[in-house]
Amino acid sequence: MFVKEILKEQGIKPSKQFGQSFLVDEKIAERIIRLSEISQEDVVLEVGPGLGILTQYLCAYAKKVFAVEKDPLLFRYLTQKFFTESCGQGTKNLVLLNQDILSLKVSSLKSQVSSLKIVSNLPYSITNDFLYWILSNRAFFKLCILTLQKEVVQRLCAQPGSKIYGALSVFHQFYMELEQHFSISGNSFFPRTPIVSQVISILPKSRLKEVQEPLFFKVVKRSFQERRKQLKNSLGLKIDTAGGIDLSRRPESLSCEEFVKLTRSLSTRVFH
Repeated sequence: MFVKEILKEQGIKPSKQFGQSFLVDEKIAERIIRLSEISQEDVVLEVGPGLGILTQYLCAYAKKVFAVEKDPLLFRYLTQKFFTESCGQGTKNLVLLNQDILSLKVSSLKSQVSSLKIVSNLPYSITNDFLYWILSNRAFFKLCILTLQKEVVQRLCAQPGSKIYGALSVFHQFYMELEQHFSISGNSFFPRTPIVSQVISILPKSRLKEVQEPLFFKVVKRSFQERRKQLKNSLGLKIDTAGGIDLSRRPESLSCEEFVKLTRSLSTRVFH
């Protein structure tokens, strides 16, 4: 059955609110699975499984798959597809969760697995929040393979001095190892989209420079809130240098390491 017919039969209209655009290209799905290097020892968290094109492959290779789908109609379809229809042996290791990934407590899965892999064709409407969610939950994951808008991937990997270098660039480059992979045409999705997507792998770093995390997040976020301002003004400081950093500089000129130095030099008594 074609995707359009499935959606019509299920009474599903792709939601702009949920950023729904369903991957329909089997070859692309297979490339994502190969890149994920799923083994029988792996437990996978899939976010936004949609119509289950990636889910079917994940179930075939992984030890266990947790698929989180917020849309109740899609959740109903996935339940029918994997637990009502004859799908062979692959779905015995599948757990479907009808909830918002951003409210999921990964610790609730902790008793079942020591470390997860995330594989997701991410709904674009939650991209920014989900990238922060990954940072907050990085201790639970060993690898993330995400399909994002290409412009978002470029922003994550942007270097200091770039107009698209921002807070997420700093956080992900400090806490994660990032690697860009292949691009995906909008023709590989239904409905077709003019947006070009790209696959990126995100691996939590095992060793990090010591920094007070809440203050680090506060410094970086506040610095980029008004990126045209000098750091001295955006951070509300009455000093000209901190940690060897000239505070007349603008935030996009600082590397991750320089933001770490800046954070270390700012005690909570002088930065509010």
